[in-house]
Amino acid sequence: MPIPAVPEGFLPETAEKWRDYWLSDMAVVIDMGTDYDTVERYFRLKNEELLAYQVVEQEGRTVAGSQGQPVEHPMLRYVSRIQGEMRQIADRIGLSPRSKAQLGIAIKRAVRDLEQRSQEVQMHDGVSDAGDRDPRLA
Repeated sequence: MPIPAVPEGFLPETAEKWRDYWLSDMAVVIDMGTDYDTVERYFRLKNEELLAYQVVEQEGRTVAGSQGQPVEHPMLRYVSRIQGEMRQIADRIGLSPRSKAQLGIAIKRAVRDLEQRSQEVQMHDGVSDAGDRDPRLA
């Protein structure tokens, strides 16, 4: 499967993670018609997370509150909210250890099914390309 183009506006770090994901084994089970938007949403959130951290790095972890007291930078709360949604999506698209294990099993099943189908396609009228008779037809 070709790697989908990096969505517009992604930081270089996000673009690299995007490409890494589509080259990984986990992407094999992604249906481009039904799952692509979920994957893109995850990486858009990842991009937002990185952008928010850049703001925090520039402005500091604390800012002046309404009374002049130091308070946590509002972007850190935003990052926390983003990360909550990212964790949920990560479980669905194979980016958490648990989902990798679950999807790994699905991938092994898919490979086994494809190998079985390939063998069936190679059989013609009960005879394989090697000339062996299918024992199920005996």
